[in-house]
Amino acid sequence: MKKKDQLETQPIGNPDGQFAVHDTQRLETITGISTSRIETKNKGGPYYYSFFKVKDQEPEIPVIFKTKPDLKKGSQVQLTGNWANSNGSRPSFTCQEYQVLKDPPLLTAQSLKEQIQKLLTLAWEHQKHWTQTTKFLTKKQEQLKELEKYQKHPTLLQAYLSLKTFYYSNEYQQNLILNEPEFINKIASEIEPIEKQIKALQAKNNQSQALDHFVNNSIEIMSEALAEKDRIIKDLQQKLAQKEASHE
Repeated sequence: MKKKDQLETQPIGNPDGQFAVHDTQRLETITGISTSRIETKNKGGPYYYSFFKVKDQEPEIPVIFKTKPDLKKGSQVQLTGNWANSNGSRPSFTCQEYQVLKDPPLLTAQSLKEQIQKLLTLAWEHQKHWTQTTKFLTKKQEQLKELEKYQKHPTLLQAYLSLKTFYYSNEYQQNLILNEPEFINKIASEIEPIEKQIKALQAKNNQSQALDHFVNNSIEIMSEALAEKDRIIKDLQQKLAQKEASHE
C-alpha cells in the first residue's frame, strides 16, 4: 500500500543541519533499505527522517518525510520524491510517497548474536588500532621532548642521536647516520601516514557523521536486543502462569 507524504513549498532542513531546495517538478522513484529508526528534527520543521542504503549511493543517504512514516528499520521501501540540492556534500532525498516492498526480517536470538558479534569485531579492531596509534604518537612526542632537553648539552645530544641511529638501523635494516635535522625529518615521515588517516577520518565525519551513525546503530541494536529479551521473558512468564492456572 502506498502512503503519501504531503510537502510544503518552502525549503526544509536536512539531518546534516543544512537547508535543501526541492525541485517539485522532477519526481523520481528509488528503492532502499532503512538503516535507522525514524528520527524527528524541529529545525525548519518539524520533519522526520531516516537513513537509507540505496544502490550506487555512498554513504547512506537521509530520506526526509514531512509527516511521520510508518516504517521499521530494515524495511525495503520504494520511495517517490525528489533529490535535494543542499549545502552539504551528501545528497538527501525528500519523499512524497512510499511503499513498503519487504518487511525487515524477524529478530531472533541467532540474528542478534550475529549482529552483536560483527559490532564487537569492529569495536575491537578500532580499539586495537587507535590504542597502538596513540601509543606511537605519544612515544614520538616524548622523543622530541628528549631531543629538546639534550639540545643544550652537545655531548648528551650526540649520544642520544647515536642511540636512535642504532635503533633505526636495526628496525629498517639500513646503515643510517642521523644528525638532529635528519632525526626530526625521520619522525615527521613516520607520522605523515597517521596524519593523513586522521584528516581523512575527520573529513568523513564532517560529511556523513559516520562515527555518530555507527554509535547510534550500535545503541539501537543493543536496545532491540534488550527489548526482544524482555518480550521473550514476559511471554514465557505468561505461558507458565497459564499452565499453572490450567492445572488448578
